[in-house]
This record gives sequence, structure tokens and C-alpha cells, in this order.
Amino acid sequence: MRCETCNTKEGVSLRQGDLMLCRSCNAKRFGKPRTRSATAVDVKMAEPVNDMQESSVEDERFQRLLQPIIIQLSKIQSDLQEVKEQQTQLNNTMTFFNAKYEEMNDRIDILERNNTQLRQKNAELSQQVKMVEDDLNNLNQYNRRINLEVSCVPEVENEDVAGTVLKIFKKVNPAIKDSDIDVAHRIGRHNRNNTAASATTTQTRPRPIIVKFTTRKARNMVYDNRKKLKNTTATEFGFQIPSKLYINENLLPVTRKLMYKVQTFLNIPKPLPVLLILII
Repeated sequence: MRCETCNTKEGVSLRQGDLMLCRSCNAKRFGKPRTRSATAVDVKMAEPVNDMQESSVEDERFQRLLQPIIIQLSKIQSDLQEVKEQQTQLNNTMTFFNAKYEEMNDRIDILERNNTQLRQKNAELSQQVKMVEDDLNNLNQYNRRINLEVSCVPEVENEDVAGTVLKIFKKVNPAIKDSDIDVAHRIGRHNRNNTAASATTTQTRPRPIIVKFTTRKARNMVYDNRKKLKNTTATEFGFQIPSKLYINENLLPVTRKLMYKVQTFLNIPKPLPVLLILII
């Protein structure tokens, strides 16, 4: 290529517009050529080598500062992993206890239902037992309807109980005969001190005598006239102890207690007939 001004071949390397000029022609025509200013890249490339060394030192310092933090983070991560494992075990334990709790609730519900059924069954059985007891007491008391109880008759050895009560009954009603008495005997445990002290006045309360009549009519003949013994003592029948004698109905313990309650409630001094007690 040749310079379009001087037609030389040397130094033709600059193109100004559409012209190819050598360096001298270019300087004459356009003045001193401009030089390119240094960029940031050129400055950076021109930095001395010791800057890289300083950067390496800073990296090592940063690594030394970062190392404890990394160790602490590793420890925290390990602790977190342990906490997670403990949390997993706790969740498994809670799941186990929840299952057991539900199982216990189910058992409690079954036991409560069974208990309710047993209570109902017990109430029914208690009612049936009460009815049977009432029927048995009524039947027992009905069987005692021809009996009388003679109290405070002193005890002696080899005594004739039937003969003694016959004498007492004849005092009440002379129409009573020996054939009207079926059985006569004392009830309760025998107290030898009573028979040993029969000749003195230190005898304890003697056992009552139960008398079973052959007929209800004969029994009523004695019971209806029992007030005639009001001022009578045992000495009139050959005993040395002047105890007062009493003729009462032969009642069951439960009936006797009921009669006492009724008498106390109604403030009745006289004994109530057992038939009236049963009706009440």
C-alpha cells in the first residue's frame, strides 16, 4: 500500500477517513496523533507483584479468624443433630404413651360399663334378698303366732318348766289346761350362776321361757288376760326371788326393734299387737 500523498510505502499504517497516509503525512495534515489513555485494566495489570503477596496474607488471616467460627458451627450442628435425635425419641415415646393412654381409656370405658351392669345386678339382687328376708321374717313371725314368751321366771336346777308356766297361766285364766301347752322351754345360753344362786336374791336376769300352745284360742286366752299378773311376783309360785313376771308375744328381734321404734315415735306406753306392727 502507498501513501496517497507522497506515494511512499513506508509507514503507511494509519487510515484517516478514506485516505491511506504515512506517519509523516498524517502528522502534517492532522497534527500529532492522539495517544490512548490508560484504563483501569491497564492500571491493574501494572500493579506490582507484592500486592498479590499482601492479598495472600489477608486470606490466611481471614482463614485463621474463620476457623473458630467453623468449629463452633460444627459443634452447633452436632448439638442440633443430637437434639433432633432426642426429639425423635421423645416423639416416639409420646406416641407410645398416647397409644397406652387410649388403650387405658378403652379399658376404663369397658370397666365402667361392667361396673354399671354389676351395680344394676347388685341392686336387683339386693331387692330380691330384701324380699326374701321380709317373706322369711313374716313366715317366721307367722309360725310364732301361737307362742308366748314368759320373762323373769327364776331358774332352778331340775326345774319343771311346763309345770311352772301352767301354774302362771292358771293364775291368768283358770280355764287353761295341761293339754293346751305343746312345748315349753327356755331360750339362750344356760348360766350356771343363776341356778347356783336360786336360793338368794343375787340371781342375774333369768332366761325367758317360750311356750307353744296347741291352739291359737288357748294362746289368746292367756295373752288377753296377762294384765292379771301386774301385781304378781315369783314368790307366789314357790320361788324365793320376788321378781315380777311378764307375758309377751314371741317376736323376732327385727320385729321387736320395729315395735320399740313405733312405740317411741307414737309415745305409746303399752305394747302394740304384732298384727298392727306388720300392717304399719
